[in-house]
Amino acid sequence: QNQRPLVSVTFDDVPDTALVHGARVLEHHGVRGTFYIAGGLCGTIEPDRRLISASGCGELHRRGHEIGCHTFSHPIVQTLDAARFRAELEQNKAFFASLVPELRLENFCYPYGISSLSRKLEAQARFHSCRSCKPGINAGSIDLGFLKGIPLDHSANMAGIVALLEQTVRTNGWLIFFTHDVAPLPTWIGCTPTFLD
Repeated sequence: QNQRPLVSVTFDDVPDTALVHGARVLEHHGVRGTFYIAGGLCGTIEPDRRLISASGCGELHRRGHEIGCHTFSHPIVQTLDAARFRAELEQNKAFFASLVPELRLENFCYPYGISSLSRKLEAQARFHSCRSCKPGINAGSIDLGFLKGIPLDHSANMAGIVALLEQTVRTNGWLIFFTHDVAPLPTWIGCTPTFLD
């Protein structure tokens, strides 16, 4: 029942370049993003990226960006039983409470964008919204427990983005973009600062 079309920009896993470049691009335009972070991965170094540090999470929060829950260790949610899923969520909540006591994890993103029905029902009972990787615009009757998103990655092009924005306006919808790293030489699941800008 939004009064006007909406666009959100979100980041998954949150490599450090999403803080360095991604947050800066959004702030330059006077907007803030949602950064879905798995606390157990903070500071992890992978072959093609370094994930955000604990202090970087605090910096994002101080700069007005939202920190969203992405579980603690980034498992495939549908492989977890109810107790293990709850433990993942509680562990992530405790991790962020130890960093920034006033921070509340109010929105969730399924790692890898997928879930079983049981875990979805549990997640949507706990969070205001849960984002998937199912492509599309959220318009009309939407499922806040499994929101659709559009990747900003190697497959994205400006003509496609413009068409999605026009459709979002026509349908008075909610368009959610997501990416991972934001770097001059991004991974296949990231984008460049110029493209994000």
